[in-house]
Amino acid sequence: VEGVMNADPKQFPDAHFISRLSYSEVIEMAYYGAQVSHPKTIKALQNLSEKPWQLVLLGTGDPYIEAALNQLQAEFPDKVRVLLKFDNEISHQIYAGSDLFLMPSRYEPCGLSQMIALRYGCIPVVHATGGLKDTVSDDITGFLFDESNPEAQAFAIQRAFNLFSDLKAWRSMQKKGMQLDFSWNTSARKYAAIYNLRVYKKSAGGQ
Repeated sequence: VEGVMNADPKQFPDAHFISRLSYSEVIEMAYYGAQVSHPKTIKALQNLSEKPWQLVLLGTGDPYIEAALNQLQAEFPDKVRVLLKFDNEISHQIYAGSDLFLMPSRYEPCGLSQMIALRYGCIPVVHATGGLKDTVSDDITGFLFDESNPEAQAFAIQRAFNLFSDLKAWRSMQKKGMQLDFSWNTSARKYAAIYNLRVYKKSAGGQ
């Protein structure tokens, strides 16, 4: 992404966040000290400010959150780049060029972004809720945190940073995520198996 900081990708993990900026659907994401509440994800990143990381954020939405993100970029100009727009082409470039995908949704019935990230080999760090918990396996294809607070998020991100220093283990997790199949062919087979099982039980006199 033009304007994003240059760094050695072998030493500095690149994380990203792509979504509509809202409190209800995406994240309770607010700059610590700004006039908005719930300084969760940004506070988590601030807790890791001494670590070598970089972050690209792409999205639009709540003006207070947009202002908070601009403040975060001003505080960490060598770490953070904020792109307040929707751009599908750039989003795929970010997925492809990032190491980590942050999706700390307060709730998430399904979620497509984490599946896109997995396909690109971009390891997700997600809140263990709804479809995120169903599609990301902790310490296998990504990193989950149970509590939606800065400390839990920071700990999950730190776990990802620790794995990033082990290239062999990192590549192994990437490959496991890229091999996952969330297509309708797989879902259809599972639905058919459940249907056939019910038919069999009913024909056998079962419930």
